[in-house]
Amino acid sequence: MASLHEALNAALDHMEAGRLAEADTLCGRILDAVPEHPDTLHVWGVCAARMGLFPEAAGRVRRAIAGRGDASHYRVTLANILVEMEQGDEAVSAYRTAARLDPAAGTLYALGRLLERQGKGAVVVYRAAVCADPAHFDAYCRLGEALGGAEAVSAYRCALALDSWNADLHHNLGLALQDAGRQDEALAALRTATKLRSDFPEAQYSLGNLLQARGGQGEAVAAYRAALSQRPDFAEAWCNLGNAWKGQRVFEKARSAQRIAVALRPDLDAAWSNLGFALHALGRPDAAVEAHRIALRLAPALAGARSNLGLALKDLGRVEEAVAAQHGAVALAPALSEAWSNLGSALKASGRVNEALTAHGRAVLLTPDSADARLNRSHLLLATGDFAVGWAEYEWRWRSSMQRDRGFPWPQWRGEALNGRRILLHAEQGFGDTLQFVRYAAMVAEKGGAVVLEIQAPLKRLLGRLPGAVQVIARGEPLPDCDLHCPLLSLPLAFGTRLDSVPAAVPYLQADPALCAAWAERFPSDGRLEVGLVWAGSPQPGHRRVESIDRQRSMALAQLAPLAGIPGMRFHSLQKDGEAAAQAATPPDGMELVDAMGSVGDFADTAALVERLDLVIGVDTAVVHLAGALGKPVWVLSRYDGCWRWLENRSDSLWYPSLRLYRQDWPGCWEPVVGRVAADLRALAAGR
Repeated sequence: MASLHEALNAALDHMEAGRLAEADTLCGRILDAVPEHPDTLHVWGVCAARMGLFPEAAGRVRRAIAGRGDASHYRVTLANILVEMEQGDEAVSAYRTAARLDPAAGTLYALGRLLERQGKGAVVVYRAAVCADPAHFDAYCRLGEALGGAEAVSAYRCALALDSWNADLHHNLGLALQDAGRQDEALAALRTATKLRSDFPEAQYSLGNLLQARGGQGEAVAAYRAALSQRPDFAEAWCNLGNAWKGQRVFEKARSAQRIAVALRPDLDAAWSNLGFALHALGRPDAAVEAHRIALRLAPALAGARSNLGLALKDLGRVEEAVAAQHGAVALAPALSEAWSNLGSALKASGRVNEALTAHGRAVLLTPDSADARLNRSHLLLATGDFAVGWAEYEWRWRSSMQRDRGFPWPQWRGEALNGRRILLHAEQGFGDTLQFVRYAAMVAEKGGAVVLEIQAPLKRLLGRLPGAVQVIARGEPLPDCDLHCPLLSLPLAFGTRLDSVPAAVPYLQADPALCAAWAERFPSDGRLEVGLVWAGSPQPGHRRVESIDRQRSMALAQLAPLAGIPGMRFHSLQKDGEAAAQAATPPDGMELVDAMGSVGDFADTAALVERLDLVIGVDTAVVHLAGALGKPVWVLSRYDGCWRWLENRSDSLWYPSLRLYRQDWPGCWEPVVGRVAADLRALAAGR
């Protein structure tokens, strides 16, 4: 026996020294002397495997197993050889038998790795491995990856107890903690990973994703930039950097980042979709449509991209295509509240009001706490005259993405008795909104309130003449201490305004008599009809929704050419500043257009000019609200998908008795509208 052991040890020495031929020969000689000796057959099989002779190696080890079936390590060797021969199922069987004979951690770990490669569950096996050896670092790591998500936290923590300086583990732990909803701990783990390894773009990327999810867009930008400084071709990081810039409303940078992302990875559907969003926000809905279509070619089931495509199509006036896109989005993702809300808006734009109400209702049902969904529904409720519900729902604007609560220290007034308390009424949206709802200020004063009115600076001189306001302050000026506050557009709710109780007494604004006299002297009456014109709103780049509405409501002065041939008219431009105002220098042929807006400094000047006029004709802007508040006849050219304040299917206005509405018959088409206005204007001139 001593000579046998010595010979076998000599064969092992040869094999470990890399002298495989000598080891193979010596094993053969031993087996000639002691046929079918199990240990020798096993070593002989290992030697063949190292020489790459796997079928022969498997045969030798099987002979060893036949001679000694309880040797677990023989079966491990056989399993390893079978793996090399790509006979996975037989290898699994060999590992399992070895583990039953001796549940060693190494055997269980090897079995788990093979099961993972086969796409089979390895969690139970890895759990057994760490039970067999609580210090098996690799088994804890693989267990964490096999578990994934929140369940992996414990495994990664055990691995970190064995190697606390492992950056990859801290990264994986951070992702697992994030999945578990433990964001603070996840943030700490990811920051640790980036500190332990200075060049770790994946960890910086994950850190950026978590920061962005927590609303820290600025910090997210820094993390993504760090990732890209280490790995400039990291397309996903460029994509999410663009998202972070989108969150900061820096849409040009967002567009640039997504451009780089799709250049690096033309198949990255999320980047194409995000590029479409950025282009739309930059006022390029046509380009946005193309980007969204590319995203959908890459990922047809991308519901968000389909819904955003619908938004861009709607802004282009392609309303039926927009409706179809939104229907597609909700079919793909029936639980996506935003898509239902967007469908409601598209249906409203197509004139299908009842269907739109149903879609908005579905959005609110899915996410009752979604401020944007509630706000979108409120617009339609108000447009259909359901003031009882609509005004209450409209309060959700303060929690939406459209507006921000200013955080006044005083409670909001809800309509209770005031008993002399000082109340701040404050403007919150555009000039037109302020002019429309400032009518409530005198009503608040009548209820016993000491009214402080805060408005936009260009309105201060005009509204300083408003009855009932004890103090008028321009936004940005110091505010006095108050007891209560109320946004102007919340006053209808406070007063319980309904269709039959709209406070419509006009005029409730007065122009300065001295300014009126100055305009009268400058343009003395000569018997002609004096008509003011406003043909465009004020674009606000970077505000997609506002930009979209402005494109729909605005026209070019040239489109008012049918008014030029009407005798007995003198037109006055009421268009202030911007590209639209410059069109007044080249009016349509035959139109006498006076442009004195260079002398207008604020709304007090505009009000005095409007008082000088017989009629104002304009698109839906602050000027038409001003004319209505002054009690002047005003004809409003309204887009097809009109503002909620004009109500559905009306040609008059509950808010302004002197106002007449001319609505588009279909989206984007002004010609019939202008034709009707021209006919009515001609009849008015003939009557004079």
